[in-house]
Amino acid sequence: MSHPHENAREIVSRIAERLGDPEHVLGVIQPGSTSIALETGGRREIWHRPSLGSGYGGLALFYAELARSDAKYAPIAREYVRRTLGSVAEIIGSGLYQGAAGIGFILDACARSDCGNARDVINTAVGESVRERADQIANGGPRIKGANMYRAYDVIQGLTGIGAYLLKAGNAGDELLLDVLDCLVKLGRPRRWDGAWRPGWWIGETQASPITPFRREHLNLGLAHGISGPLALFSLAWSAGRRAPDQAEAAAAIAETLVEKVQTDEAGPHWARLLEWDEYQLGKGVKSAPTWCYGGLGVARALQLAGHAFGEDRWVKTADDVFTAELARLADAPPLPQAFICHGWAGVLQTVLRYAEGSPHLDVARHADFIVERIVERYDDDLPFGFRVNRMGDSLDLDIPGLLEGAAGVALALDAYLNGTRSATGWDSMLLLS
Repeated sequence: MSHPHENAREIVSRIAERLGDPEHVLGVIQPGSTSIALETGGRREIWHRPSLGSGYGGLALFYAELARSDAKYAPIAREYVRRTLGSVAEIIGSGLYQGAAGIGFILDACARSDCGNARDVINTAVGESVRERADQIANGGPRIKGANMYRAYDVIQGLTGIGAYLLKAGNAGDELLLDVLDCLVKLGRPRRWDGAWRPGWWIGETQASPITPFRREHLNLGLAHGISGPLALFSLAWSAGRRAPDQAEAAAAIAETLVEKVQTDEAGPHWARLLEWDEYQLGKGVKSAPTWCYGGLGVARALQLAGHAFGEDRWVKTADDVFTAELARLADAPPLPQAFICHGWAGVLQTVLRYAEGSPHLDVARHADFIVERIVERYDDDLPFGFRVNRMGDSLDLDIPGLLEGAAGVALALDAYLNGTRSATGWDSMLLLS
């Protein structure tokens, strides 16, 4: 293997072969624990059967995407959907990555109509959750603190991820989507905390948890857990004609915060990963890694989407400047040890591919070959799934098959690199990249 395209094609093929037998996949996973202890406290699942992010659901999505060009993968996709539905009683909450919204996302992406009453059960659970959160925001919003704020609004467990599913569902999810957008608009309004007015997205002081290792109160700027997630949803929904009262103003408030909080170092502009109160006031914090989830690349994509949706060229220009500087940092000193979507090179690759669509004049797609080479360097044909997590929490050398932090997600990004982002499943809408 030599050229990046040839390498990528071979890796996708090999991962597809290795993940194609569900019993083999389980045989690799189950000898160890399916959850890990975190240094920050608590435990986190690395394999959860019905999950979109880390279970059968993500594998169903992978094979449904491959089946668009090779029908031999369609039966594998159907089997993983069947197993997802068979374990639906194990879903955790209503969120996108481990909960009911993720199951709905999978059924829509895989165009499944033969799912009995599962879709009704899922939509009922999602609807009840949205109404519960709406009541919480209306009656107790200021008391949503710490990790509960992440759960309230983020992409992984919160309203933003649920909104991503409902937006994908199209007309069937319109009424509930407008409720989600309305909740997020209200949640983002400034609140008085400890005698000072702070952004509505402010994360109060909390014990470290599997969701956030950050103990001190802060504002998270990232796409997965921070303000860029709602901004991306507001923008994509607006472009699709789904518009709630004050949605444009809420998007503008987030976008202007991002523009205001741009920092500069010797390599150019960047954003902090998060800002504690003194940092928020000064506009200076510790620079984020250039990733999809917490980093400047994901934030820039959200701001770019907003600029296009609401006709604000200044936002697009800011996003372009940061994105270009982040790509230069990647080329000068590659900082990412993992290949995966979350915190890794595959997430960078998919973000770059999508960003290139919105700013073709930057020719950022030329960086894709470099990124793919970094992924190829981390591939090991002797490993069960080709890629391994070196360290996660208290655990070393984990073989994970799933989408967010596993081999399936890497293969999906490589497939997009090979075949373009016109996806059969629209899988990366779960990342709020499209």
